[in-house]
Amino acid sequence: RVEEMWKETVFNYSWINAKVKAKALPEMISDISLCKNANLTPNNKFGLLTSALKMACDTLHKFPRSLGPELIARLKNYTSSCSDMNQLITGAERQASTECALLPLFQCFVTPVEALVCSLEGHCKTITDLTFNSESNTLYSISEDGHIGGWDVQSSERTLDLDISHVGVGKHAELLMAKSLLICELYAEKSPLLIIDPNDGVIKFTIGERQHGFIHDTIAGNSVVIREGHVYNLSDGKLVHTLKCLTSQKEYVTVAIANDDHRIVVGAKKFVGYYALDSDKPILKIPCETIASKVLISQSDKVAAVGFTISCLVKLINIKQGDGSFGSVLYTFNYEEYFPNQVFNQGERYLQEVSEMILSPDGQKVAANMKYCYVFVLHFTTKSVVMLDKPFEDKHIKCINFSSDSLYVVAYSENSLCTWDAKTGHIVSTKELSGHIANVTCAPTSNTVATVAKDNHDITVWDVSRLGESEKSPVVVYRNPVDTVLVSTQRNMAFIKTYRRLDTCKGYHYIDHFGLDVWELSGFTHQTFLPFGHHGRMRYHSMSADGSIMAICNENVNGFCIYNLDVKSGVLMSTIHISATVSGLQLSPNAKHTLVTIATQEKHNQLRLYKTDSEELIHETLKADYGIFTSDSQYIVWSHHRSIIVCALDDLKTTKFNVMAKISKLQTCPQLHDLLVVTEKYNANHSHVSLRSLSTAKTNNYLRTVAPSGLLGFSKNGTYAVDGFLGVFNLRNGTLACRCDDDLTNTGRELGLVALTDAGCHVIWADREPVHCIKAFHMKSRTITAVVSTHSEVYP
Repeated sequence: RVEEMWKETVFNYSWINAKVKAKALPEMISDISLCKNANLTPNNKFGLLTSALKMACDTLHKFPRSLGPELIARLKNYTSSCSDMNQLITGAERQASTECALLPLFQCFVTPVEALVCSLEGHCKTITDLTFNSESNTLYSISEDGHIGGWDVQSSERTLDLDISHVGVGKHAELLMAKSLLICELYAEKSPLLIIDPNDGVIKFTIGERQHGFIHDTIAGNSVVIREGHVYNLSDGKLVHTLKCLTSQKEYVTVAIANDDHRIVVGAKKFVGYYALDSDKPILKIPCETIASKVLISQSDKVAAVGFTISCLVKLINIKQGDGSFGSVLYTFNYEEYFPNQVFNQGERYLQEVSEMILSPDGQKVAANMKYCYVFVLHFTTKSVVMLDKPFEDKHIKCINFSSDSLYVVAYSENSLCTWDAKTGHIVSTKELSGHIANVTCAPTSNTVATVAKDNHDITVWDVSRLGESEKSPVVVYRNPVDTVLVSTQRNMAFIKTYRRLDTCKGYHYIDHFGLDVWELSGFTHQTFLPFGHHGRMRYHSMSADGSIMAICNENVNGFCIYNLDVKSGVLMSTIHISATVSGLQLSPNAKHTLVTIATQEKHNQLRLYKTDSEELIHETLKADYGIFTSDSQYIVWSHHRSIIVCALDDLKTTKFNVMAKISKLQTCPQLHDLLVVTEKYNANHSHVSLRSLSTAKTNNYLRTVAPSGLLGFSKNGTYAVDGFLGVFNLRNGTLACRCDDDLTNTGRELGLVALTDAGCHVIWADREPVHCIKAFHMKSRTITAVVSTHSEVYP
């Protein structure tokens, strides 16, 4: 009966759609989360649904009718493995079409996974630091605008919103926890240290002013805080002691404080010292040959781990007083001894520095990061060392953490959240997130990890133990960066260029490399069309009207090369080598001719007309701005300054006629083969659009109040056209048929990506409000009929 209840409520599209319209979305997500937490079902369907709704919050808040597309775009691929999800998506596809004019064909958004615990939104500027409360599941964050947020990770509720902008917060603000107190270090000249009671949401007191040029980190214990060598009591902020061992050091000093708040370990140049917190005389001082870059103290206060700047050297030192081996080195790890074949050049010695070091919660392991390139896990009890597998060969690993159960190591590598098995070093999962990650922190009492991306205002919280499970999901999402798409509507195909990112440390290896994947749009399946390789740099591309022939123009060291490819067989039909600079490429609709625009050193271009199935040059014009084919492939039309030249392809005879101003754009219309759309540019804000007959060279009509960029899209029958101000024009009589109201579209600017549906009844455009999305406007009813979020930039 419980399963029947879920089918009639949570996984019934009519029910969930009514709830979204009648109730605040966060409350509804909270209700569904209660079902998930009840553990009444063994699968992850509740987690998937709540994750999908959380990701759609921004869009659904303003456009509740977009629920159907949001669910379809994220959950459609789960319908085969979950009957409840199949019922939900089937209902969405059936009912959402009456409310939303645009529906996804297949899953195309970020896949919601059970590992996602919540997404925390509320900051308005970039988040600089995150930290968990050591005694609860509360997460604290601080942003550049001086707002400190507190979050209950389980309920996603915000528990703290404290504005400290009056003290001047920059890009390096840091949060520290000392039991129940929150410490904010701004790391700016003359900035105070803020001691905050997060329960009351107030600043209890401030400590001093930071001295200019002092480079020591601030260290928090349970009841004291060490700042610039001074020890302060956290109960009243009073100075307890000044550590001369720190203030006398002019170079960087690293410090770790014991759990009893009575002793510290100091790592400095040429020595490691063990001190009582109220004394300047060292209890133990060990000379070193190099600089100690990181120090840690175990939970039992018996062992100190010290990392150095050479050879990825890590030493474990006994600091238990009264023990017979007090002060002795229990274990030494030297990278060069474990990996003798790794040779560093003289200028690469810095690569062996221990950049990060962290202690596991169980006190049995230390993870050391060697200059963000290699991570090692040292096991105290077995004295063994494990090197973590590299998730990516040419990317750095940063911000290492242990999960609360000490079973996993978590870190990030650019835009991927990576998890390793701490015992074996094998990769458990690599979760690709949107944007480059800036910070990762693990909760001390639960297996959750919080991440935040650069220039992002939201925090995502994940279940570490389930990240590996989500990697086994059968759902496949296209994750390559996309900048080129060729679509064949006749064949229901899309060709997507594949390439490698160049912002990695070895990205230059892949310059001028790319490939082409071909996708079946109906089934969302793909295969390789052109294997990834060193083909040059793709500059231009074109496709015939029926999608049978594709032309691509590549640039390499030898100049430009045009390849004409048979799409069905993948056979190369012809290759055209051009020594001059190519600035444009176009295939005729019937694919018999290839038109190439050549840039010259003068103010005009040249046009060359080739046969597609050979390299034969059949016509060349020396002066032209650019050219186009007519939709019936009978003519080629080009412009030069204030003249239009029409050339018949059967006999190459030309006809010339003049216009009043410089021509900025020539266009032809579907079905209306004799009609030529001419856009004349008078100034930056004013264009003049005329409709001319190719056969008579006479002007049929003028279009008034067209946007400066002219017309951007046509209906399939050629009757209507739309401009960047969302004005729809009737090309048969030259009148304005409709213009979308600014109060509905909320654009207030000329748009670049606008299209008309085949029948011309809907205007579709790409927008950025409330997030990156595609919107649809119905001309007859004059209403917004669809808002589908894409969460990333839309390409033509």
